[in-house]
Amino acid sequence: MVLNPYQIATADDLVELSAQSTDNNFTGVYFEQTQDIDMSDITFTPVSQSIPFNGYFDGKNHQIKNLQISLPHGSYVGLFGTPPIATSCRLATMKMGYYF
Repeated sequence: MVLNPYQIATADDLVELSAQSTDNNFTGVYFEQTQDIDMSDITFTPVSQSIPFNGYFDGKNHQIKNLQISLPHGSYVGLFGTPPIATSCRLATMKMGYYF
């Protein structure tokens, strides 16, 4: 059990995590999703698109719904972009769909 993890509760929280990950790999930092999150009407940039995420993300069996990422020529496209060096992620359940 981790004391005082950063809590991810809203779409804005996920967007902020992504924005902060452009120059931070979050080594040893813990994040915990506290409720289901609906990402409708938000075009999302993956967390750690340019550097590996090296933190811990626990989805706590919550869902991330309607996650839309528009990187047609990108690599490593998903909730997390660049593959982690070494990390612990118990990811949330995501309902996936393809949008063209």
